[in-house]
Amino acid sequence: MPKTPPRSLGPTGWAVYLGCSWTWCIGMFLPALLIRDLGFWGYVVFAVPNVVGAAAMGWVLKSPESSRRLVGDHRPAAVMFSRVTIFFHEFWIAWLFGFAAFTLGWSNWNPIIVVAIAALLMTAQSFGEGDKSLHVQAIVVWIVSALLLLVLVIKQPLEPTPSEQLPAVPFSKDVLWLAPASIFGFLFCPYLDLTFHRARRSSPTPSASRVAFGLGFGVFFFSMIVLTVLYAGPIAVLTDRDPDTFARNTIPIVGLLLAAHFLTQMLFTTGVHRREFLPNERTRPGLFAWHQFVTIMVVCLGLLAGIRPEWPATITNWFDMTSGEIIYRAFLTFYGLIFPTYVYLNVWNVRGRCLRTRTQRSTLVTIIAIVLASPFFFMGFFVRDERYIPAGVAILLAAKFFTGSEDRPRPLAQPA
Repeated sequence: MPKTPPRSLGPTGWAVYLGCSWTWCIGMFLPALLIRDLGFWGYVVFAVPNVVGAAAMGWVLKSPESSRRLVGDHRPAAVMFSRVTIFFHEFWIAWLFGFAAFTLGWSNWNPIIVVAIAALLMTAQSFGEGDKSLHVQAIVVWIVSALLLLVLVIKQPLEPTPSEQLPAVPFSKDVLWLAPASIFGFLFCPYLDLTFHRARRSSPTPSASRVAFGLGFGVFFFSMIVLTVLYAGPIAVLTDRDPDTFARNTIPIVGLLLAAHFLTQMLFTTGVHRREFLPNERTRPGLFAWHQFVTIMVVCLGLLAGIRPEWPATITNWFDMTSGEIIYRAFLTFYGLIFPTYVYLNVWNVRGRCLRTRTQRSTLVTIIAIVLASPFFFMGFFVRDERYIPAGVAILLAAKFFTGSEDRPRPLAQPA
């Protein structure tokens, strides 16, 4: 019987690793927007497909070899997934910190403590390269976040409370229109996540994989997005176009605790994604320099969106959103439209239970499908008329009929 690879904490270690690597700026922030707009059922339509879709990868890829083949065939797309994820987090954290700092004033945020936490965590990223080191870091990160949020709830009651904010928005059919995009995105996005593939390749048996993915998303990740509900009210104030609303409703200690939680998870997530591709790029100075340049640009964009939430006025007035939320939603299109469409049309053959081969035809169909569906996603996620979303998803689903047959179907499990 295969044994757990050395220097690893086994399936439980990979479970905590997966839970923290998937605690993104989406799970820590998007529920606040959905609760604001759609109430409790908006949160449900986000949480259930997210947990189920991510955990399912542990069942669908039945062997480490399946993971290796998938990454080998689609590594450029997977690396792009990691790049966008890193840039998304860098924009998001710069936006939130910029908005809070210039609204509340630096003295209330005690930036020395925040910088100290960031420096400590960034140093910890370089302590070890083995799987056991990753697991220990993940356990520390998860415990820190859980304790911070626990202290936040016990010591500093938030307004509004979950019992007040969740029923605030009555049930709307918009939840039903949103569901297809949520299911589509969370069902297919995980197959481009290199951190997921690291966990799958390191789980030698199907049972170990199921434990790691089931426990990772059903317990460790789910606990994080449940706690998001507890602070959704104060966080949603960040999207108010009146900065004074944030200053009036945010207590400094609340901001500090949330900042530590966000920063802890953000540093771990971006660190494990960088680990998957940046070491190889350091030997290619041009590509490495390009990545650093984009990082500087997205951080500056985030700070600008935080300092000037209503700039440019013509766009923010038209969408009735702050500039930060508009850019945040633009990043979301990668995970709701672009990446899942690529996986659906080029990677995953559900009917044949196999991994398909990407062809020029399937690539062209992917581009056309994204272009045709984009106006419907734009209306649904920027104009916020969710009735358009099912039509956009229908276009993506129908595109499968035009990709042609696979040249060399790849089994999801190795022959016995």
